[in-house]
Order: sequence, then C-alpha cells, then structure tokens
Amino acid sequence: TTDAPRLEPGALVDCRVVGAAPLEGWALASATDDALSDKPVSKNELEPGQRLTGTVAATAAWGLDVRLSETLRGSVTNMHVAETGSTDPRKHRKVGDEVAVRVLRVEERRVELTCKRSLVDAPAALSSYETAKQNVGASFVGFVTGADPARGLVVTFFGNVQGRVAPASLRARGVALDAFPSGTAVTCAIVGVETPRPRADGTQRKPRIKLTLDDVDGSASSSLPPGAVFTEARAVELVEVRGRSKKGGKKGPARAVACLCRVAGADGAPGFLARLPVAFACDHGIFAE
Repeated sequence: TTDAPRLEPGALVDCRVVGAAPLEGWALASATDDALSDKPVSKNELEPGQRLTGTVAATAAWGLDVRLSETLRGSVTNMHVAETGSTDPRKHRKVGDEVAVRVLRVEERRVELTCKRSLVDAPAALSSYETAKQNVGASFVGFVTGADPARGLVVTFFGNVQGRVAPASLRARGVALDAFPSGTAVTCAIVGVETPRPRADGTQRKPRIKLTLDDVDGSASSSLPPGAVFTEARAVELVEVRGRSKKGGKKGPARAVACLCRVAGADGAPGFLARLPVAFACDHGIFAE
C-alpha cells in the first residue's frame, strides 16, 4: 500500500510463506497482518472437524464462498447453511458476514465447510473409522444424507465417514423414515463397527458403522475398568435378529439378543450407550427374553 514503509535490499521483515512458484523457483510470502496471524493459508493445515472463523465472500443458490484467509477459501453448500435441510443461503447470510464454520472434508480442489450450529458446537468430531472403532457406545453429531426403506438412514460425519441406522432400530423407536429430510442434523450413538470382507480384486471395503438415534452427546465407554458399577440405566432400544429357517432358507421369527441402555454418568458426567446381552439381563440367563 502507499502507507507501507519502503523496504531496501537486505532489510529484515516478518513474513509468512503462503505459496510457491516452482517454475521460477520462488517461495511466495506475505507480510500482511492476516498472513502473520494463526489463520491457515494452505489446505495442508486443515483437517476434518477443525473449527475456524471466516468471512462470506460470495453467496449463490448453491451455497456460500467463505474466505478463511487471504490465500484460502472454503465452500458451504446449501445443505450446511442452516440447521435443517437445504435452504437458500441468500436468505440467511450476506457478503461480509463473519461466520463460525467447521471443516467437513478437505479435497484436492476444494475445502468443504459446515455452518450447522449443532455440528460446529459438537464437543467431539467423528472424522475416521478408526475413531469409531475406539468409541463404540459414544454419541456424535452427523447429518442425514440418505434414507432407504430396506437399508435405513444414512448418516454422514466429518471426513465423509458414514454409518447407518437400521430400519429395525427406527421401528423400535417408533420413528418414521421420512422424519429426517436430507441435511438434518442428528445425534447418533455407535452400536458397533464391522470390517467387511475384501472385494474380489483384493481391495478393502469401508468399515460399516452401526448406529442408533440418540439425544445425548455421550463420552466413550471404552475407558471404563472391568467391573465398574452404575446405579442408573435406561433401556432405549431392543436389539433383535432374525435367524434363517432350515426349510427354504427363509428368515425365521425375530428374537431379542440384547437391549441398548443409556447409562447415566457419575457426578454429572455425560452418559453413554451400553449393550446389555439377554444372557446377562437377569438370573434366568438365556431365558430372559
């Protein structure tokens, strides 16, 4: 700018590398206040679940273009502008608005963000299948991306991690499949994670995360010591399976194998979801059903 002091060759200045010009062999640097702050200047500094503050640079029917720093921008699709499903972003935001966002995923050519308050404020982010395996019983906030009568509700989390709420689980709660439009934020507890068999060509399939609807953001139960005693638990869902009959291979009648319980945390701590097998439900063992 015209007000900036003139720099002489050899002068020492504070700056930050914000890019590179490989053909010229140059490193591109900036000495602006924005560049010298802790704001990210490259996609390499971002990870799914990271909270950021940006400025709306443009609005359109498809979503928002958000300026994260002088060299980095991200996009918020119309599904992630408001708490419920898709909406016209121009009715909610205008150019120049400061917005709190969270990184959904980082791709080669773009950065996807969310403005959904429930996702931005969620205490923990489910951003990998390994995290899901380590936190069975814990609750996380995601958003609905699909619904199918045969396969249930598809819920997507950070890093494009996906799980399913089975139709039987929805029926057990008395919830209709069409109660969750695409884009609706929901809290789900992880019931289990399965690793499917590899494909015929040897490539590995994505793990399958089994979910159930939950209304409490719980902490992981994997750190509990064996023998820990809890005085209060609330049954929330009956887990049933259907065995196959010997004749014709058709599925037989449903039978209960376990009960999902919401266990209250100690000293005001958040609770968690626990699986109570039928065999341990009472002194009658396998006859407890």
